[in-house]
Amino acid sequence: MHQSLPARLAGAALLAVSYSVAAQEPVTTIPVQPLAEPAKPEVREIGFKVKSRGGFSIESDDGSAGFDIEGRTVFDVNYFDGFYNQGGDGATGSESELRRARFGFNGWYSKDWNYTFLVNLAEDTRNIDSTATTIDTAMVQYTGFKYADLTVGRFKRPVSLDILTSSNWQPLTELAYIWELAPANDITKFSVQASKLFEFGNKSGLVYQLALSDAYAEDEPTKSGKDHYALNGRLVYTPWVDKGRMLHLGLSYGDQNPGDGATTNVRSRLGVHGINKLTLAASQPIASDSQFGFEAAGIFGPMSFQAEYQNRSIGGAEGNADIEVSGYYLTGTYTLTGESRGYKRKDGRFDKIVPSNQRYGAIELVARIQSATVSPQGGTEVSADAYTVGANWYPIRAVKLALNVTQATVDGLDTGAAGDSGRAVVGRVQWVF
Repeated sequence: MHQSLPARLAGAALLAVSYSVAAQEPVTTIPVQPLAEPAKPEVREIGFKVKSRGGFSIESDDGSAGFDIEGRTVFDVNYFDGFYNQGGDGATGSESELRRARFGFNGWYSKDWNYTFLVNLAEDTRNIDSTATTIDTAMVQYTGFKYADLTVGRFKRPVSLDILTSSNWQPLTELAYIWELAPANDITKFSVQASKLFEFGNKSGLVYQLALSDAYAEDEPTKSGKDHYALNGRLVYTPWVDKGRMLHLGLSYGDQNPGDGATTNVRSRLGVHGINKLTLAASQPIASDSQFGFEAAGIFGPMSFQAEYQNRSIGGAEGNADIEVSGYYLTGTYTLTGESRGYKRKDGRFDKIVPSNQRYGAIELVARIQSATVSPQGGTEVSADAYTVGANWYPIRAVKLALNVTQATVDGLDTGAAGDSGRAVVGRVQWVF
């Protein structure tokens, strides 16, 4: 049905009125938030400081991490006669050698982790295995525990004050020869060590060191299919340690636990590195090998002393005799220019002399007496005594020039036409960085 015209006009008017009313009502709007930019990760800028004082070091600005490039070159010239030159019937002989050429790095991360890697580029005396003249030290240390710093890798065992003191800062060119007569493989293939310094309020302190080491290698024993672990322990008490003033008392013990098929001998160069070792007790099968020692040292301004006694007991196997080895040394130093020897309390060992005068450096005078006896049960006792005087000049902190003169005698040792006394003069040039 079609609507009439008036009806259509009425509907259009009603629609127009409704649109007009709607247009006058407010329109609700929904705000739209702009999209937020993605959060940027916090970037921490780490700066580094580069140092070149005697070497090369990189350290973070906050000191939380860093490493040092280190190395040393040591060149020796030896002149000797008497029993030191048995091949020449005691006539004067000479030998020059690149004694050490080591290069590596050490570093730290946070306050709890330390590491060292050191390669030896020159032939040395640590003939422990085929790599002994290549890798000198490779170790990682964690110091975060309250009662123990843990060290793992290849490093010096806690045998004695003399051995633990770096060869860079030894007052004489050679260690006392009791460390050759004792089981002196101070670096083994692999070691695990716990150690810690406990400090007391009156400037005194106590250090303990306990190490378990793989490989008994005095004379390359027959492999028995299993490892044998040597145990070494050392205890050091310092009644006081202050700048230029220190007193050190210590004792040590070691059980080499050689295992089945092990053999050993007792040999030494008796203070001169440029010669072949002298055999004081021939190689033989052994069942046991242990040692104990006492040590004392002190620093009193420009003066210092150190002394150690060592006793070694070798138990023979397969009907071979037991052997007793004992000896001592006493070393005194005096720095003409007034500097004191350094001391690292954490490790219980001596450290470097730092020249205080940049014009002429530091000058140190040294003297040492030493004696040792090798006593095979039922055999011939061999004894050796030596006296050494020397001087060291440190023109700068990285360079050391040394001159040593040694007079020695032996008794009970077949030296042929070379006689039972010997003299040696050793000169050294050393650069450390």
